[in-house]
Amino acid sequence: MEERLLIVELAKALKNKKNQVFIFIGPDGTSIKCAVEDGNILYIEGLYGSGKSELERLMKWKKGKIIERPLKDEDRKKKGEYIDPKPIISILSKIEQKVDILKEFQREFIKLLLYFSNEIDVFQENLENMKKINKGKNLYYMKDIGFLFLNNNLVEGFVNNLGNFLKDFYSNQDIIFYRLSVNEEEYDILKLPIYKEPEIEGRVNLDFLSRLLKKLDGLFYISEKDTLRIIILKRKFTKIYRTSPEVSILEKLEIIKDPLVLVYT
Repeated sequence: MEERLLIVELAKALKNKKNQVFIFIGPDGTSIKCAVEDGNILYIEGLYGSGKSELERLMKWKKGKIIERPLKDEDRKKKGEYIDPKPIISILSKIEQKVDILKEFQREFIKLLLYFSNEIDVFQENLENMKKINKGKNLYYMKDIGFLFLNNNLVEGFVNNLGNFLKDFYSNQDIIFYRLSVNEEEYDILKLPIYKEPEIEGRVNLDFLSRLLKKLDGLFYISEKDTLRIIILKRKFTKIYRTSPEVSILEKLEIIKDPLVLVYT
C-alpha cells in the first residue's frame, strides 16, 4: 500500500465534499479513524483520544497508509467535536504554492549546476566504467541527460535536465561526462535536495533570515521579485550566487524586504 500525505488526502475529501470513512495508519502502526460527509468532519478518533488532538497527531505523522470505507448510517449518527474544515482545505492552496516554488527552485538549481561545469575534465565512458575510475565525491554533467552525484563507485543521486531529483540513475550507453568544479563540501550541500524536503519555506522576516545565515549550514534559495539567489554555506565558508537572469557570484547578500526562502540543511 502506497504511503500518502495524510492531511492532504483529508483536505481533498473535504473540498470535494466526499462521503466516506478514512482509516489513517501512521508510522508507529497505530490508526486514526475519520468520517467525512458533505465537506465536514463527522468525527475523528484514535488510540489516544478524539477531535482536535487526533487531528494534530495526524499532521505530525505527515505520511502514512490509508484505507477508505463507504460512509454508513452508524457513522452519521456518531457526532464528534466540531472541527472547522476551512483551515484544513486551505492546506491545498499552500501545497500548490509549494509546488510552484519548488519548480522555480529546480530551474535555478540547474542553472547553478551548469555554472559549475568544467569541460577540461571530459570522459567518454559507460556508467559502469565511470564508476570504476571515479575517485572521491564528484558531480558530473551528462549532456542532454542531467547531473550525476558519484561517490567513488556509488551513485548517490541524479538530477535530470528538468530539475527532477532522483536517488539513482541507470544507463548502458556510452556517455560524455563533464566533471563539475565543486569540492567535497559543495558536493554534499548540492546533494541535499535529492534527499530531503526544505526545512523552512515561505516568506521570512529579514531579522530571522540573518539569524539563520549565521546559525545553519546548507543550501539556501532566496527569491525577491525577479532576483533569485542561491547561497551555499559550510561552517565559516559561504558562497552567494545570483542565478537569474544569469549566474554570478556576489560578495555579500543584499535584501531590501522579506524574501521567499527555501532552506536545505
